[in-house]
Amino acid sequence: MARHPWRSWIVEKEGLIGAAMLYGGRGGKINKLIRIGRAILVFALLASATQAQTRVPATTIHLRFGVGPYQSATVLAKHWTPIISYLENATGYTLELTTATDVPMFTQKMQQGQYDLAYTNPYVYTLFHKSAGYHAFAKERNAPLTGIILVRAHSPYRNLQDLNGLTVAFPGAAAPAATLLPLAHFKQLKMTVTPSYVISLKSVYLAVSKGLFPAGGGELKNFMALDPVLRHDLRILWIGPSLPAFAFSAHPRVPKVVIARIQRALVDMNNDPEGVRLLKKINGNGFISAVDSDYDTVRARKLEIFDASGGEDGGGPKP
Repeated sequence: MARHPWRSWIVEKEGLIGAAMLYGGRGGKINKLIRIGRAILVFALLASATQAQTRVPATTIHLRFGVGPYQSATVLAKHWTPIISYLENATGYTLELTTATDVPMFTQKMQQGQYDLAYTNPYVYTLFHKSAGYHAFAKERNAPLTGIILVRAHSPYRNLQDLNGLTVAFPGAAAPAATLLPLAHFKQLKMTVTPSYVISLKSVYLAVSKGLFPAGGGELKNFMALDPVLRHDLRILWIGPSLPAFAFSAHPRVPKVVIARIQRALVDMNNDPEGVRLLKKINGNGFISAVDSDYDTVRARKLEIFDASGGEDGGGPKP
């Protein structure tokens, strides 16, 4: 059986120590040096074994990367598959892109810890940091989520109070910027509106532009990226406060060295020509490191979900 390299080194060094005893005598000083030398060698062997255990061979890592179903499965795959491939090449890990049929199913899987890594809106992240231990490690750079209320361009509604008692379209009950912040603001104004969830942000914009709803909740960055024809048919009635960007988070079982490598690959995309090319395709600003406290502003607002269904909220890598 082949010897451990450290064991061979110890044998070699002990041979030298033995020679020192032969030629230097067996005095107390020599024996003391021998004992010290052997202690150092044993410590080195233990340190080497510990280091070997903490290093995780990239080829052995397979991670389930859950992305919230804030878009159709087809669009989600189109946007995320190139990024997943980039991260695999940069880290040597195998990343399995996965999602769920809807937001409630996705959040149920997060609660059960089925995803090793997750990309979610900030509200969903704070929920499952608390209940399942997910912790943020990256987010999009310069991409806060800003909620808006919009109406048709030639609508008679001029302020939020004009919407009192009406039905307003929203993309989904768990969308923090486009739904939760506006509904919280209506509540603060002691206004009553009936939320109607239409699945996606684009559905909100189309429904309002066609006169199916008097107003709708949206997200500013997403709205500004709309086709100009549709955007010019709408008017922003209210702009709310901003929330932090979507979070990349990891389940507690994922080793820190693995998270650090993925974090570095995300952050380095903006310094790599291929990474920059991919970011341009999704209108992304690049990624930066994140920590859990970045999302304290979400917690401080005590956002309240009004229904069990989910929905899209803009932000993050979207065209």
